[in-house]
Amino acid sequence: MQRPMLLAIMLAVLLPVAAGAVECRSSTQAQVARAAAGHTQSVVSIVIRTADGRPAYGAGIVWDGGGHVVTNDHVAAAGDGYLVEFSDGASRSARLVARAPGRDLAVLKVYGTTPEPAPRTRSHDLRAGDPVIAVGNPFGRGLSMAGGVISAFDREIITGPATRLSGMLQTTVALSPGSSGGPLFDCAGAVVGINTAVSRSPANGQAMGFAIPIERVAEAVGTMLENPSLADAAPAPPAAPLAAVSRPGLGLYVAANAGGVLMVQSVAPDSPAAHAGAQPGDAITHANGRPVHSPSDLLALVHETGVGSTALLRVVRGGKPVQVRVPVASWTVVEQTLY
Repeated sequence: MQRPMLLAIMLAVLLPVAAGAVECRSSTQAQVARAAAGHTQSVVSIVIRTADGRPAYGAGIVWDGGGHVVTNDHVAAAGDGYLVEFSDGASRSARLVARAPGRDLAVLKVYGTTPEPAPRTRSHDLRAGDPVIAVGNPFGRGLSMAGGVISAFDREIITGPATRLSGMLQTTVALSPGSSGGPLFDCAGAVVGINTAVSRSPANGQAMGFAIPIERVAEAVGTMLENPSLADAAPAPPAAPLAAVSRPGLGLYVAANAGGVLMVQSVAPDSPAAHAGAQPGDAITHANGRPVHSPSDLLALVHETGVGSTALLRVVRGGKPVQVRVPVASWTVVEQTLY
């Protein structure tokens, strides 16, 4: 069953680690996996009782010593009963105490002793290319690891008609259904994000993973635990499944540099942009005759242009102006990684 965003508080809950970007970039996936393995006791599998009686699966992390477990809201919304399974094989029922659907975060509570939370550190210290490890509960088969690298920052994804998440970490991690709510570890074994969604090209199946930065998680959870609106309320009814969302796209992944110039970070293979000759390093100055300075500027223009038309990009390549005509196709399909 697949269904296809207080400074003092943040500083109190984010635990820094002493790993710099240079050390991370030189780490192998095996080294990152070993670092993450030292903290997997804080990762839990979640079994959800759904309306039709069949289980759904997700993951979560022990957040504090009070029995709180943080996961995605779309995991919690899949049903009205929760069983939390720990890495040592123990399992306990849990209840839902707080939800933040707009941020796709939820807090469960289990009673009794829980493992110590894994260390957390700022995602802002990451650099593109840093290796990371995701830990989840793919297809409900128990905790497992998947490796990749950080590929971009500040991404926006749409996971439903009314759900838009911004500021996301983008990775090359191959997330599977059941990975939602699990942690994304850096090279030192510290949590830098919560894995939430995967985006696939309908043309070639190329996938990208997305995680909520841990700073945003900490801010939201701090607010949720101060005002646990669901502490004495009945569990919410299961949410309707979210259909996969397809939207206009070019197959370009862009980011604005410090000078406000929109740079092409990568071009998806076999995408419209690849066939049009777009290249990493292109600086996009205009789209359809209008200046662009941010990914959201370009996104808005692509939406206006619509599938089946052509976006005219004015770029600077090697110091020379170039025009690139890119057909607008149905590109990004975002699925929440719940099973």
